[in-house]
Amino acid sequence: MVVTRRRADAAQAERNAVAPYLGFVTLTMKDQPADAKLSVNGAEITRAGWSEPIPVAPGSGEVRVEAAGHDTVVKPLQITAGQQVALTIEPGADVVAPNAPPPISPTPKPTNPTVLALRISGIAAGGVGVVGILMFGIAGVSSINTFKRAREKCGKTSPCPPEEQGVVQRGKSEQAIANVGLVMGLAGLAIGGGLFAASFLIKPGPKTESPPAAALSFGPWKRHPVGHLLIH
Repeated sequence: MVVTRRRADAAQAERNAVAPYLGFVTLTMKDQPADAKLSVNGAEITRAGWSEPIPVAPGSGEVRVEAAGHDTVVKPLQITAGQQVALTIEPGADVVAPNAPPPISPTPKPTNPTVLALRISGIAAGGVGVVGILMFGIAGVSSINTFKRAREKCGKTSPCPPEEQGVVQRGKSEQAIANVGLVMGLAGLAIGGGLFAASFLIKPGPKTESPPAAALSFGPWKRHPVGHLLIH
């Protein structure tokens, strides 16, 4: 206990001896964030020492406070030997994060005119094929029903009586329409599918550069590259 008291007295005596050659800064730290860091003339001061006078060498310097999410606070300091300066340090303003730039939408690649023409033609041919299949289905069902009614009226008599010949002819016409629709449908779907598939096999061709435009040249007659017009 006696040794500790002697050491404390010796330290105080040493501070008193050098005090006339140093300046002292007393800081009032207002509402500082928990992670704030204080430095005086580049030397960091622990939070426990913020309330104590801080010895500094005479001359110019600065008090700096840094905290995440806040602007850095810098206070200039000018002090002489034996001078005591009091400073109040306010917290730095909140740092506002910049708005994120809007997403850049990718630029669509230009479509080759040949590819576009093939796809449009393929869709059109496929549409004709669908119409043909529908025609085959509707006319085919109608033809089956017509022949069924004819058999019911004619029975086993062959040929049918004259008054029923109209029904037989209508059935034949419907059957012919169904056959045409089937052929048209299959052909349209095949052609449309082929054209649409072919559009994916075409690769974009190399870019072609336009020839240089003719230029006017005034002066004595001389040999010039092709593309120049001479005026004497």
